[in-house]
Amino acid sequence: MFSAPASIPALLPHVVRAAENAHFTGMVVVLARTADARTLHWELTDDWTSLHDVTGQLLAVLCPDPERRLPDVYQLNLVSDTYVDDVASLYGLSVLPLCRVGDDFAWRFVDSLHSAREALIPGDVFAEAPRKPKEHHVAWTEAVSRCAAYFEVPESWLPGVLFLDFTERTAVLVRWPEPERPDFGLYRLCKQIAGDLGHSRRAAELRKEKRQLEREAERLEWETRWLERDVRGYEDGDIKGLEVFQARLKDCLDEHMGPELRAQFEGLDRHLEMVSAADPELVGSWRARLAELLSSGTVDESVRHLLAMARHVRATHRQHDWRRLSTKVVKVLDATNEALGVSFHWSLGSEDPLASAIRLLADRTEEARAKRDTSVQQLGEARDRLRDTRNLLDAVRGELDRITSRIEAEGSIAAATQKAARRLIGATETETHQGSGGLAGYRLVDIRPLPEAEPAQQAPSKATGSANTISDGTFHGPTVQAGHISGGVHFHHPALGASLHRIWHKLRGRSTGDEEQ
Repeated sequence: MFSAPASIPALLPHVVRAAENAHFTGMVVVLARTADARTLHWELTDDWTSLHDVTGQLLAVLCPDPERRLPDVYQLNLVSDTYVDDVASLYGLSVLPLCRVGDDFAWRFVDSLHSAREALIPGDVFAEAPRKPKEHHVAWTEAVSRCAAYFEVPESWLPGVLFLDFTERTAVLVRWPEPERPDFGLYRLCKQIAGDLGHSRRAAELRKEKRQLEREAERLEWETRWLERDVRGYEDGDIKGLEVFQARLKDCLDEHMGPELRAQFEGLDRHLEMVSAADPELVGSWRARLAELLSSGTVDESVRHLLAMARHVRATHRQHDWRRLSTKVVKVLDATNEALGVSFHWSLGSEDPLASAIRLLADRTEEARAKRDTSVQQLGEARDRLRDTRNLLDAVRGELDRITSRIEAEGSIAAATQKAARRLIGATETETHQGSGGLAGYRLVDIRPLPEAEPAQQAPSKATGSANTISDGTFHGPTVQAGHISGGVHFHHPALGASLHRIWHKLRGRSTGDEEQ
């Protein structure tokens, strides 16, 4: 059955929308307090699973969630319609503050009020009662007045059970017999409806399955595209990184000299000129070698020359004189890597930073190949699931198409509800109204049992000098109607004929003789 918060008036529109968006075809709302319909409440909890199974996806039986009555979540009777930071409130409800609530209920509620998306108060479907019977009875009872007020069902019409037909936009209120009858219950009523709407019930299940499969297919399509991108990324990135780096080390530096890399080399040359006083001869040789490499050197030669400069500066104790030259050299090395299409941090503390870089890229390649292989496997599995999901979706769509004509022949939930109610209750009278409030746009059909005929009044007994009666009310053979004996006894049975006539004369003769004496 469909468990959702219904103890607050402001939640009810969202609960009804949630049931529709959960793909139910209709909804059942119990408008009966425990004191009025104790048997009904016990049936709801005792036979929860049976009722859940027979209603299926056709009817959502609303079960107000007892948890949603907690006072630390709600503050009542606050009049506001604003949304400010972590406070969301409206008439009859306030969630203060959201961060203290501890679950996503408040966030979903705020989203349903202020978002353009069809976000809803969440409802859960339970095949077994999630709480103790008494808790559910209290929740149903407490929600009656609020639900009746929302649907604008008069108190004088209660107790009753309201059936909403989302497709036909018809609501049927079945007044509950008072006193309750052992041969009439919600389970039997729903079972009759489900029996008359077998194809409609199956279609409701298929429509739900169809939407679930469509969402699953959409998710798998997204997952497949994502995994395909991952596989391409591994193949174009780290897997080829080592191969690309080693191949391009042999290229002339000038082949990869773009504006950014050239600007970095020119900045390095200016920096060397600025710190030349630290070691004029060494700096002069460095600058000359850089100029030579820029004109005709290979990438490998340029990288090794830059690494040698950075390691020399890092090893000296006169760091201040070099004014962070090693940092500038690393920037040039990083720009060189970027021009080559690779990315890693140079390890200047190692014996051979270039060899360390190659080992790092080799490790990355192995790791990327392992990840690529995993992604390839996941991609294959996702494609298989997508294929299977699409096949199931086609099968569901096909079955739904095949039973469409049968669904139309069965009629609506509203019609089946009226038929089942009359079949089980017996004599009823029906009135049709235009729905209002929460039933705006609905046609409201009110079905109520006719009062049972009053039993025939028994005639006074002979002991009091009045007419004779048969105590058990059952008559066998001829019926005798007797007035006062002095007025005569009248037998109404044509078949007795003359024999009864003779008896009458004998009785009369005796009476006359007694009077004469």
